Amino acid sequence: PLPSPRLPRRPAAAMEVDTPVPAAATIPASLQSEIDAAVALAPPPPSDPTAAVDALLALERTHRLAASAPETAAVCVALVKMLVGRGEWRRVMDAVVVVAKRRAQLKQVLVEVVREVMGVLGEVEDGLRMEMVQTLIDVCAGKIYV
Repeated sequence: PLPSPRLPRRPAAAMEVDTPVPAAATIPASLQSEIDAAVALAPPPPSDPTAAVDALLALERTHRLAASAPETAAVCVALVKMLVGRGEWRRVMDAVVVVAKRRAQLKQVLVEVVREVMGVLGEVEDGLRMEMVQTLIDVCAGKIYV
């Protein structure tokens, strides 16, 4: 028998960065109150915000599985903003990786999270900034062309 011809692999679909998720003003008030309640679980900055992170990730899961891009993006951006506000840069990188590796994650959500992190790169000290940029490159590889 003849060997079967190898078909070329299709490249991963590129995500268009030009299609933003609707602004936070279009997020339902009920979702905003859920996000605020989850963020309120975080104790003052010297303490560990694990409870708030877990609550926000559970909320993200609910909206991700419902395939609701604006709501999922709002929750993920709130998670990043909470961690940035506390100055927990390593946790920001971990949160970006966790959000990006979630099953059935919507690409628009990943775009919004990457935009949010790119917006705060100037606040990060130099040594950690390069790690954060490398994390963003790894997360975006084959998915987003920045």
